[in-house]
Amino acid sequence: MERGGLGAIALFWRVRRIPPRTRPLAMDTWAPRSHWSETELDVLRYLLHVYGHRRLNYTRVARLFENRTAAEVRHRATCMRDLARRKQRRAERRALLARAEEAASPTSVVDQLLPLEGQLLPLEGQLHPEVVWVPPTVEEIGQINL
Repeated sequence: MERGGLGAIALFWRVRRIPPRTRPLAMDTWAPRSHWSETELDVLRYLLHVYGHRRLNYTRVARLFENRTAAEVRHRATCMRDLARRKQRRAERRALLARAEEAASPTSVVDQLLPLEGQLLPLEGQLHPEVVWVPPTVEEIGQINL
């Protein structure tokens, strides 16, 4: 018998073949949703505020709650942290877009009035109340050469 013939390929094929799945994977099954009371969430928010996400001992925190495991507490804390980050990013993005729109405006006075943040800006097309219009004189403009 030759080496590397069809028999060797058939033997190799039998060894390396992966058996087909007997049933398809169920994609629509979800774990039951855990319901947290407002007091539990308030306690967890307070602990996260005091200790932070990295220094919080989830096993000790799980002892404060009746039917919670450390994994559930950690998962909820991660969800709360991610939600806070998303809210912060959205607020920063909205502020950046509003600032870009204001800076693109040809009548923008935002950069000039930053020290006066507490005061309201005038409507577009109006002078600020502190600006007084004084007509120019010939001495200020100078002689006009034609």
